[in-house]
Amino acid sequence: EVELVWLPAPTMPTLMFDPESMHRAVLNILTNAIDACHDSEGGRVEISTQYSHDEQMARVAVVDNGSGIEKDDLDKIFAVFVSRKGGRGTGLGLPVSQKILEEHGGRIRLESDLGKGTRFFVTLPSVA
Repeated sequence: EVELVWLPAPTMPTLMFDPESMHRAVLNILTNAIDACHDSEGGRVEISTQYSHDEQMARVAVVDNGSGIEKDDLDKIFAVFVSRKGGRGTGLGLPVSQKILEEHGGRIRLESDLGKGTRFFVTLPSVA
């Protein structure tokens, strides 16, 4: 019962990357965002894309209005086997996403406000 909003860029060049790996990386982030909203009334996750021709950089943003992440946990979020989902999480999703993006020359960063939500930003260089 989480609203999922897709906001694609009006234009996006054809990009070269491993589609299965990139799908896994973004899906891990998206699934975490949906899980974070599960107990929130009016849960909402937005996923958007944009492309900067000047920088030759694709961007994906995943923004949720879920529970947010405690400041003490922000430094640990990409560590293997760290999960705050109890028995529902393995602690592998975000480290795997980070590794996939790094292998593609990209990166992932996040901002979070406890009780308000989290914003993940993925950047991926390209040759368009």
